[in-house]
Amino acid sequence: MDRGLPFPVTDLADADTVLLAGANVAETMPPLLRHLERASLIVIDPRRTRTAELAALHLQPAPGTDLALALGLLHVAVTEGWCDRSYVAARTSGFDEAWQRALGWWPERVERVTGVPAEDQRAAVRMLTEARRAYVLTGRGVEQHSKGADTAAAFINLALALGLPGRPGSGYGCLTGQGNGQGGREHGQKADQLPGYRSITDPAARTHVARVWGWTRRSCPARAAAPTGCSTPSAAPTGPGRCSSSGPTRSSPSPTRAGSASGSPRSTCWWWRTSYPPRPPGWPTWCCR
Repeated sequence: MDRGLPFPVTDLADADTVLLAGANVAETMPPLLRHLERASLIVIDPRRTRTAELAALHLQPAPGTDLALALGLLHVAVTEGWCDRSYVAARTSGFDEAWQRALGWWPERVERVTGVPAEDQRAAVRMLTEARRAYVLTGRGVEQHSKGADTAAAFINLALALGLPGRPGSGYGCLTGQGNGQGGREHGQKADQLPGYRSITDPAARTHVARVWGWTRRSCPARAAAPTGCSTPSAAPTGPGRCSSSGPTRSSPSPTRAGSASGSPRSTCWWWRTSYPPRPPGWPTWCCR
């Protein structure tokens, strides 16, 4: 499954409250805004973006403190009595471990670290809790830093603690970085895939797509063909050193080459480590040019 919303985007039109963390949809995907016109927006972004200007509540954490804020919101949900305990017990696992992570992030400490007022943290969780339909949505701003996976998980934990996923008109989703990144990939605009996330090396997938396109399978895009005229010694070099070829040589176009060794002034060797993904059949262990 590609990244993106696990529900139709039109579901957002009925939301009462939507938390947007690390996403500036007013500039990156303006058509999405028409589905958010009814909702009260909580926007988490260090900058005063065009999306933040539309928000009922704008939380501005200092850059790099997103994770502390997410843990603080979970802390508020639990300590203020807004955690959906029956949902957590019936539909989640590992809550105690998640709570241990958030235990030390009380609102006043989060305020000192992030700059987000404690009362705004409480207001954000209250808005999500009191809404009949609420969503937590995260974007690239949450993901693309050293603690991105942890931060995304913390926002997912917040949504679970509030009992949002699986509830009609509520849930969690992640947003792409621009308007139709996911749609482009679904249509095959990704170098290593065919439309519908089909593998470009799967013969059955290539036959199917070629038939749809009205092409022969041989003319369907594929990875680079095996290089010709390359020497294949009995053992690949294990480190920098000289290399030679007894016949015509060409450079390998493979993107998975692991290293090089200098030979004659006009000769460079490339080889693959055996731990790399399997080479296509027939590809030599190493080549010189």
